[in-house]
Amino acid sequence: MTELGKESSWKSFLQIIARLRAPDGCPWDKEQTHRSLIPYAIEESFELAEAIESGDDACIVDELGDVLLQVALHSQIASETGRFTIDSVIRAVSEKMIRRHPHVFDRKNPENQAITSDQVLTRWEEIKKTEKTDGAPEAKKTDFRFDIPLAMPALLRSAKIGDKTSGLRFDWPNWQGVLVKVEEELNEVKSALKESKEQTYNPKDHPETGTVRDPVACEIGDLLFSVAQLARHRGLDPEQCLREANARFERRYGLLRDIEKEKATTDGRNWESRAQDEIEALWREAKIAELKGK
Repeated sequence: MTELGKESSWKSFLQIIARLRAPDGCPWDKEQTHRSLIPYAIEESFELAEAIESGDDACIVDELGDVLLQVALHSQIASETGRFTIDSVIRAVSEKMIRRHPHVFDRKNPENQAITSDQVLTRWEEIKKTEKTDGAPEAKKTDFRFDIPLAMPALLRSAKIGDKTSGLRFDWPNWQGVLVKVEEELNEVKSALKESKEQTYNPKDHPETGTVRDPVACEIGDLLFSVAQLARHRGLDPEQCLREANARFERRYGLLRDIEKEKATTDGRNWESRAQDEIEALWREAKIAELKGK
């Protein structure tokens, strides 16, 4: 086995990645393409977020390494066909950081002195716009879409879209206005459910690709989008709100099963024999227990 020793450096790391992709390297790594790695890039980003939330430095180091692995793999794959290299990636991001931070790298210019955080964000967006137009080929005519990655989690992307339209003076004046919209969308979900006559969505009834043309799906989507805007207006990240809600639900469900097992030792009944209202009562106990444990 190769020993890194003092060579646990950037250079040796890239050599490891190249070795994995070599003719006599790892069969799995050799099969990967940019597209096949997309799910892993997304997954590793989520796992990094989870590690940061945990506050465990060892986990953060581990997950940062996994994210870096994705960058190195994509760069290695591209270098094998002469498209670009890891040096191209580093050069591009370095130039971008200098270009987008004139208040740091061009302080001789009076415009870049005593700049506030809000001004930094405004200039960042202005500079990004020039990057998209300077020397760029004519855009392909298609449906309008904001310059926000489609691979981003949908709830987070909804909030980003709201940020964009807010800057274009197309937004609610306050969160109270958004709440009215949320209630309106909820009523439309109820109407769509009523008109569906209890029919469940069946993928076979719709094209294999493209938009899901199901009225209930459409209205639920509008409701979720509006809820994301409500979170945004309250200064909250809707994606983080949902992540914390998921974790809260899992904790409470674990407590629910613990409470139910303890109850089973006294009444001799199992989970399947309990009525729904009884399970609901146990759930309320679990919520109280979870709140007390905070």
